[in-house]
Amino acid sequence: MKKHWDKIALAVIVLLAIAIRIYHFHDWLYFAMDQGRDANLIRKAVENGISHLPLLGPRAAGTFLRLGPAFYYFQYISAKIFNSTDPAVLAYPDLFFGILSVPLFFFFLRLYFQNTISLLMAALFAFNFVAIQYSRFAWNPNSVLFWTLFCFIGILKLTDETNEKKKYLWTICSATGLAIASQLHFLALFIVSGTILVYLVWSRLIFRLGWKKIMLSIFIILLFYVPVIISDVATKGDNLKQFVWSFFNKPQEHSLVDNFFTNAISHSQHYFFILSSYASKTGTFSLWGGFALICFGLFYLWKKYSGEKNMAKKNFFRLVVVWFLVSFLVLLPFAFQILEIKSRFFFSSFFLPFIFFAFGVEWIFNSRLKKKLAMPLVFLAGATILALNVEAASTWFSGFSGNQRQSFTMERNLFVKQTAGFTLANIQELAKYLIFRTTNEKKKIYILGNMDYRVPVEYFLKREKPPIDYGKISLKCRDPEMLYFAITSVSGGCQSIPSKYFAIFEAVRAKAFGGLMVCELKLKNDLPEYEKKKKEKKDEESSSEDKKPAPKRTERVKWGDL
Repeated sequence: MKKHWDKIALAVIVLLAIAIRIYHFHDWLYFAMDQGRDANLIRKAVENGISHLPLLGPRAAGTFLRLGPAFYYFQYISAKIFNSTDPAVLAYPDLFFGILSVPLFFFFLRLYFQNTISLLMAALFAFNFVAIQYSRFAWNPNSVLFWTLFCFIGILKLTDETNEKKKYLWTICSATGLAIASQLHFLALFIVSGTILVYLVWSRLIFRLGWKKIMLSIFIILLFYVPVIISDVATKGDNLKQFVWSFFNKPQEHSLVDNFFTNAISHSQHYFFILSSYASKTGTFSLWGGFALICFGLFYLWKKYSGEKNMAKKNFFRLVVVWFLVSFLVLLPFAFQILEIKSRFFFSSFFLPFIFFAFGVEWIFNSRLKKKLAMPLVFLAGATILALNVEAASTWFSGFSGNQRQSFTMERNLFVKQTAGFTLANIQELAKYLIFRTTNEKKKIYILGNMDYRVPVEYFLKREKPPIDYGKISLKCRDPEMLYFAITSVSGGCQSIPSKYFAIFEAVRAKAFGGLMVCELKLKNDLPEYEKKKKEKKDEESSSEDKKPAPKRTERVKWGDL
């Protein structure tokens, strides 16, 4: 038993990570506009055949540039395996890779750290509030953590491997991780590939690989990008044009110096938040805590690298240094955009705060402190971080159970993705209510609402057999025999409906479904005739910007279109 204590400990950590990630997974699933849109696309491909799958993936935020289709293909595979297009099934890939990231992180750390430190970091990651959140719903950036780590383990093992056959295996792993991670988030494309390229040169691995392994890597990456290449050929380079435009037309409202210091502030706040889930209301404590963590990590790397004789450990240091520097440089243009906590921008470098903290633990163990003092100090630091994350997750879960409570640590922001307070179960109940009303009263329904509320509900209306006939409320509506519903949040209520609709409608009743509310509307008597308003031309002076307009968007190509 003592001989295998580390394997048993890792198994317990992984089992606990699974338990917290699958807890009420279906009913409390986050399913909003993006998830509804993606689910509808996969549903059509499952129902009508694989030829309805697109050649490109989701859009990169704020542009018409599209990522590779890996995210959609993982969802399609999950739907076919489980023979279901239920939203929870489509989120299984992110859940699966989120769970696998825990043991993978342990194996990555074991390339340098001892068992005890590696297990401690794996445990902190397993219960990390941010990691738990983003493994519990479907979204293209969520699996970046796994594939980034998969790529970096491959490249480190490839560097140190002496067996020629195994070198090909690690080449395949690193190239596959890079190809998939780069299709899940726009920033991962630059951070992961940039880290690999700089590391290859610094470690001189690029000169020792041999042309066969280099060609194998290129072949694997091109293989994963075949759909993207075919799409660009079919659309005469549309996505490539969008890529070039988005790359060269980012707003440059701040100087390089401003961006640098703001980026340093953002990194400090995010590193502290990612590790501890704690962000103070003023941001001061988290800022200085994160800044101290980064400074210590980089100083420790410099000290250890200069004195390290073991080449495998030295390569680990090289990768971590390059990983941090490339991430920092890539995020430089987005410095002011990420001044508020936005975890997804740091998914490609998510593990760095844990690695820097692990360096701190190693330093304590190797310092002149007595073992009687070192162990309690490490235990206290680890227990504090663990407690903050567990408490954050507990507070978050309590909101879904209808038993919302305040965080014990009152002076903190949780920065959750699922802010609206509605779940998949709420959406399904609301959709069932609308389906019951339209089928029972045999009237067509018209709906109105914020896209985060409306699109998920529409998904279930379309998924019904036969699909529910529905329309969208507009100011043209004049038929009193139809059913009209507005979907809002409970906190907003019927009062949050845009005021222009109250010119022709009045709210007659409301029904709550968890964090969502459906307001039934009735047309007023003596309605005025609908007058179509002419669109006003934009003032030429107001649009006289130096910014080059984005290229016209081309519709996404499906395999069947070829």
